[in-house]
Amino acid sequence: MGDEGAVLLMDELNNFVKFTEERREGESEVGRWLKEDFLLRRNRYFAFSSHVNRPFADLSRFLQSPSRRRVLCPSLPRIEKEDLELVSERLGLYGANTAQICWAGRSPALLWEWSRRKLLPRYLTDKLPRLLVDRPTDAVRILRSVIDTAVSGSGPLYGLREWEMLLDVFDEEGSGTTQFVWPPCYLYHALTKLAEYDKELGLLVTSLLSAAAANLWKLNSAKGESGDQREGPCAAALCLRLIQSHLRKNNPRAVARIAALPKELHNTLPPAVIRSQCSFGTRIRNSDWTTLSDVVEAFVKQGGYLSQALRDHPELAEGCAAFFVKPSNNQFETYDLFIFVTEDGKLTQVWGYQCKRGDELPEDTESIAADLSGDISHPLPVEPALLAKCPELSSVKMVSVWMRGGVGPQAKARVVQVNGMPIKWVIPSRAVYKLLFGRSLEVTCPFEFRQIAGGDVTAKKGNSSD
Repeated sequence: MGDEGAVLLMDELNNFVKFTEERREGESEVGRWLKEDFLLRRNRYFAFSSHVNRPFADLSRFLQSPSRRRVLCPSLPRIEKEDLELVSERLGLYGANTAQICWAGRSPALLWEWSRRKLLPRYLTDKLPRLLVDRPTDAVRILRSVIDTAVSGSGPLYGLREWEMLLDVFDEEGSGTTQFVWPPCYLYHALTKLAEYDKELGLLVTSLLSAAAANLWKLNSAKGESGDQREGPCAAALCLRLIQSHLRKNNPRAVARIAALPKELHNTLPPAVIRSQCSFGTRIRNSDWTTLSDVVEAFVKQGGYLSQALRDHPELAEGCAAFFVKPSNNQFETYDLFIFVTEDGKLTQVWGYQCKRGDELPEDTESIAADLSGDISHPLPVEPALLAKCPELSSVKMVSVWMRGGVGPQAKARVVQVNGMPIKWVIPSRAVYKLLFGRSLEVTCPFEFRQIAGGDVTAKKGNSSD
């Protein structure tokens, strides 16, 4: 070849650049020739693809000397909005919809597996690598890596071991910043498996991991116009942020390994959660509730959910705790889910969320002037009889957040007041939505998809146990 330019296409590159295992003599020779001969000449390149991340991570070190070449890692092809009609038409033969395209990470390869096997959900969960945990601390470290990677897109500071092959790794738009993204189907797998480590991670954490996984699964299980298609990723995002905050609380080692929650989320998450000063309480579900008053009463009454949580977890009686509360009645009014915040065992805040698919806004409302950097709360809108029975509820503040998938790119955050009621809805901007969802869900469940998922934006949500 002399000094002529060339592009070398390679298969099984991981055999030539790995550092942690013994290599055969022939593999060592190939690696040496690549670094010390082939790539030292001008206009010489090699291209490769891999189903695991390790070659990408190792290759940067491998090429540091003497070639000093830069490794480019472009994003894998994804299903875009303009592809949806064609893709959905073809996948419709197998029962797939737009939400399930998001479930598969918008990956043509995974969707092809779906069309070939007709069993994508089972295939994805049954054929994935097992996690081998040698020591109790391994589960904690791997959990930190999973959560940080999901919300920030950063590479895992602590190796994910067998799970590294599940991540999509790319250089976003040639920015030079490497991004790590979990397809929801694989993130579901990771969260579900970690939730089995009750002893190592604690029951409170594993219950929230199960909640996050169950809500991700809604992307795959939602049928037709079910509201689960819009509610699932929203609820999963809130769960991931609560786990992130809980892991960082009073833990310098975790603080160094898990990104801080963005301060810009102050209109969508409790302040103590953003500051990582809030432990996770418990996950609460009930199919009998139909109103906010039902939920609040069940939480604060003697022998209710809060009393039970304090009895089972006495540490929640001190400081701040956040409870993930999910009604599962399809007739529930006004809200889809809640975060209840307690201080020293007393309810102080309720954050209520409504998840909508398109451009739909709250009915019978008007925009009001509001300082979005200040207090955006309103009185707790419960029945007068409940306030008379529990007068301490009069001091509880509520924040209502309207999460809609069709918000425009330039739309600014605002507040609307419900006519004749104390409820003020905070309607976040798209930038805040993207921050709340975190990197993986932002990429795999984009606004354009959630806006049209399932068709009719006025569809009622279905029953859910999560």
